[in-house]
Amino acid sequence: MKGAAVRISEVRKSYGQNEVLAGVSIDVAAGEVLVICGPSGCGKSTLLRCINGLETIQGGSISVDGVTVDHTAGVWALSGTLNLGHSVGGAGTALNL
Repeated sequence: MKGAAVRISEVRKSYGQNEVLAGVSIDVAAGEVLVICGPSGCGKSTLLRCINGLETIQGGSISVDGVTVDHTAGVWALSGTLNLGHSVGGAGTALNL
């Protein structure tokens, strides 16, 4: 999708031997509402935390409004450019845990 507000490409995240995100790819257009649902432990909150730069990823890339989230420095490196805390979140999910 050209001009995606959020672009997630082949994102991989593991906790030890447990691969939680295995090559996840999603494009979300500006103004689009996306619901991520699934059973407990399937990686929903982990994906949101990765988008917000609160978790590192082992592979792939995430960009928001064309700016790549630097997972070595976290979203805080982009705080002057983006305010992701108000753009990406979850109902019933505390992202500061």
